[in-house]
Amino acid sequence: SATESQITTSKSMHTIQERRITSRKFLIATGASPVLPKDLAQSADRVGVPYFTYRSLLRPRNGVETLLNVTSASGSNVVLIGGGATACELGQAICRLGGNDLNVSIVAPAIIPTEDVELQQSAIKILQRDGCNLYLGSRAMDVIKSDKDRLVLLNTNVTVPVDCLVFCMGRSPEASLKNLNLDRAGIFWTADEGVTVNSYLRSTSAPHVFASGDCASAIPKRDRRAIHAGWTGFNAVRNSILPSFLRSPACHPHVPRVIYTDPEIASCGMSENECIRKYGADGYDSLNVREEGTDRADVEGKERQTDSTFVELRAEKISGRILGASACGPAAAEIINEVCLALVNRLTVRDMARTLHSYPSHGYLLYRISMALATQTISSLLAGCGSVGRLLSAQIRILARILSFLKCRWLPWRRRAGRKLSEWQARGATKSLVLQSRAGEVTLLSYLDAYSNNTLKERIVSGDNTAFGNEITYGRDGFVNWVDSCGL
Repeated sequence: SATESQITTSKSMHTIQERRITSRKFLIATGASPVLPKDLAQSADRVGVPYFTYRSLLRPRNGVETLLNVTSASGSNVVLIGGGATACELGQAICRLGGNDLNVSIVAPAIIPTEDVELQQSAIKILQRDGCNLYLGSRAMDVIKSDKDRLVLLNTNVTVPVDCLVFCMGRSPEASLKNLNLDRAGIFWTADEGVTVNSYLRSTSAPHVFASGDCASAIPKRDRRAIHAGWTGFNAVRNSILPSFLRSPACHPHVPRVIYTDPEIASCGMSENECIRKYGADGYDSLNVREEGTDRADVEGKERQTDSTFVELRAEKISGRILGASACGPAAAEIINEVCLALVNRLTVRDMARTLHSYPSHGYLLYRISMALATQTISSLLAGCGSVGRLLSAQIRILARILSFLKCRWLPWRRRAGRKLSEWQARGATKSLVLQSRAGEVTLLSYLDAYSNNTLKERIVSGDNTAFGNEITYGRDGFVNWVDSCGL
């Protein structure tokens, strides 16, 4: 008898646990499971260190009880492997659960590496404020035992004491899809991406099969969120029912990305790296405003920290169309929801500036940024001066676009050089130097920001391992190689 779910036929009949189901269409929505590195898990078993994923940790009987036992012992050590959203959320929660008697460490090459450096820096401040130790630029290689201590060995030959391991190394659809024996039904899939589907979430090898959520290859990894899984599930079912001429791409173009730490970390639309890659470092407008010093921050200053909270908005230079945003704050998710509405409807900073926001709400900071971006050029100012002003503003923007087009059309060598420069700047915006103060506090400095400081750039290239009085613990060699790769 069958002991696991299996798909055994190719077209319209599938056998699942000895039950045969016949249908014209099938939808695969098995999601993804947490990644568990076998080598580290076996090493932990060998030395007797309990380990969890985010899923097993939250089970009441085994996970939560074991964690409570570990955190109740004074001087216990919990090590999280990975630096994504899950590591940030669980790291802060465990720190607050254990208090000052618990040592919580995060080992990762970087914190939320898919987000902008500004958001990474906010995440680092949030975690350090709650007492989390960060080992950035590092990878866990082994779990060993030395005398009475159990240690995690890093690739930098540093060891971290451990009494409990939590793996936060992402998710993969492999485990859930492997049990279905999709190959027997002629359904193509890969362990990393999931079921191979087109933009309509229809299988490329079995036209009667659709897939949605985290197990569909058409969904970008950074957009594999719970809300997007529901959206793609609805659209996959709709596309499977409707005739081909009524189908539409099923992936949403603007998915909010939120990390539920305290305060929240959120973003949507094009990141700084993507904007630089498309428009160049000076080809788009961007404004970052810190919450510290604002009226709302002054009101709540004694209840929460405001040194890591901010709102940043990015927009096209000529049209003012909103491209993306980043935010860190107690209502960052709500701010990003508003920006997602603007992205879907292709609104401009002028549209947002014309929308009054209550004062002193958290969203008022977004309104201030929009107002600043909407009033920085003559065409933007004219847009608010009646029908004649709007007409003149539109003509100025049209003229600016024509001049920009002719410049690229007549000078193709400059276009190629500009594209090469944008690619180089985009790489510098995503990579950062890891700085550590004498007190052990970790800060980040992007390659692009370090390069803009000529004195600092020369010192680092010449071999100096300090920046602003802090030691560069990771990234100096990469920065030098990035500077040498410019070639312009």
